[in-house]
Amino acid sequence: MDIRITYEDTGTVEIAQGEAGINYGTASMSTYNLLNCIAFGGRFDDGLRNGIFLTHELPEDVEILQGNLLLIREALRGITITDTVLFRIAPSQAIGDIEPYIKVLSAFSSDLFGVDPTIRIYECKRNAMRCGEASITPRSMTTSITSLRPDKASFIPLYCTDNGRDILIKCPECGSVSTKFIHSFASHRGACDNNGKKPNLMSLPSSAEGLPMCRVRGGTRKKSLRRSRRRRHI
Repeated sequence: MDIRITYEDTGTVEIAQGEAGINYGTASMSTYNLLNCIAFGGRFDDGLRNGIFLTHELPEDVEILQGNLLLIREALRGITITDTVLFRIAPSQAIGDIEPYIKVLSAFSSDLFGVDPTIRIYECKRNAMRCGEASITPRSMTTSITSLRPDKASFIPLYCTDNGRDILIKCPECGSVSTKFIHSFASHRGACDNNGKKPNLMSLPSSAEGLPMCRVRGGTRKKSLRRSRRRRHI
């Protein structure tokens, strides 16, 4: 894990998913493509100039985020952290149960920085392909809704179902289907361009109603495994 250090007094330092940074100066720092992620930031005063820091991770990667906050605290040893902020998606729009991650991170950061984080809520408009943005400056901590931006670390999946109830994701390039549709993709076929990328769930439907049917190949569903065993004994 590396922390990006900048010394900007103008413009905006952008922090993508999986990144963390510290800026010494008056410039702002912001995330983009906040779909379900947690962003955590803070402001500090080193006696000479103000500064800010910001992180951006998936909820289930909270341990990575905690590791980055430890590195930030070490880099700012002896410097007063004046306040912190936790940016999170509106509870009604959350994908999966992210509340345990929020509680863990809130308690961890309070112990680490000696101050309870302010909670800032962001929202998404998935049908309009618009997502959250978190922004922090030496004077403000805000959220907004911005257009989804292309991201080299993710791909836009197709959606299908194998039973009319569960929503599965399908890779548009190789056609593989994953049962772990929330944030990860089990495997792609061959040398797929989306290998190693995470699915971007901006357009995730609210239910499986009306989705095309698909078959899970090599998935973890017991029903599929039982069928394959029967075929082998025929």
